[in-house]
Amino acid sequence: MAAFERELTGKRVSDNARSRLITDGKINGTSEILGLDKCPQRRGHFIPNKEEIKVVEKIFKTYLKVSSKRETLKELEALGISDKNEKAYDLSTLK
Repeated sequence: MAAFERELTGKRVSDNARSRLITDGKINGTSEILGLDKCPQRRGHFIPNKEEIKVVEKIFKTYLKVSSKRETLKELEALGISDKNEKAYDLSTLK
């Protein structure tokens, strides 16, 4: 029963966090997420970055085309796609 309860609790926490992001833009305990920027007025809240969302779409399409994280990184580099700080993506930032 304890293992079952842990599983249910984990699912509820995950569902609640997802719902909170969608309805309120709130994320607890994370760094910035690709496609979202920290809200300057509300701590722990994020707002969509429309330009970066376009980049996210390109990354997803590239990944679907090549089906490999390493190949995706090579393609992004060839296309000149970098993060908002002009740094090249690596495996950890791609995840």
